[in-house]
Amino acid sequence: MITWGGFALILWALHLLARDFIFAFTHGTTEQAMGRTFLGLVDKQYGLVWPAFFPLGLVGLTGVYVQASARLGRIGKAGFLVALLGLAMWFLAQVMQYWILDIDKYFYSPLVYGGWLLQIVALFVLTAGLLLAGVDVQRANALRRGRSLILVMGILSLPTFLLMAYLVGHSDGGLNTQLIYGGLSVPWDLCWLWLGYVLIAARRDAFPALPSTTR
Repeated sequence: MITWGGFALILWALHLLARDFIFAFTHGTTEQAMGRTFLGLVDKQYGLVWPAFFPLGLVGLTGVYVQASARLGRIGKAGFLVALLGLAMWFLAQVMQYWILDIDKYFYSPLVYGGWLLQIVALFVLTAGLLLAGVDVQRANALRRGRSLILVMGILSLPTFLLMAYLVGHSDGGLNTQLIYGGLSVPWDLCWLWLGYVLIAARRDAFPALPSTTR
């Protein structure tokens, strides 16, 4: 579970690194979609693909919990459950927005608009969970090679997404703004990537190398 969770987090992180830049260069940093394409696809078509990556994040974060849980207290364990709930809510929000109705035609329908509102709530829940889990992981030194990683993720999470949300609808969609939009989430995304490495390394450390033999 731990090793597969590590690889899942690496794929999840690579998807996160790609999606915000692709959004910036297809939809653009404007309230209304600018109709641009990347590799022949518009932002709505990419939006149909992104929700499929969320199970990777859920599997990966569950693997982190399994690895750290032996040293965690009640607050840390509760934090992981809250973070998993937030990630699951974000997944459901994406499904509501992209997999059922046309988001451009029916944005203000209860389903799609409700998904958008659910996504905002999900980010607050995810942030709260990461902060709670991160404080306890750091206290207990529950993750070798990544003691402060989850806490840093929690600190970065909400400011990152609030700044990104502000840029959409408050810019002219120029190149500089697109680059800023995509770059804002890079530190948070790299934390997920590092967390995947931490899981893989933890599994490797559990099997120390056999002593060499001499003749």
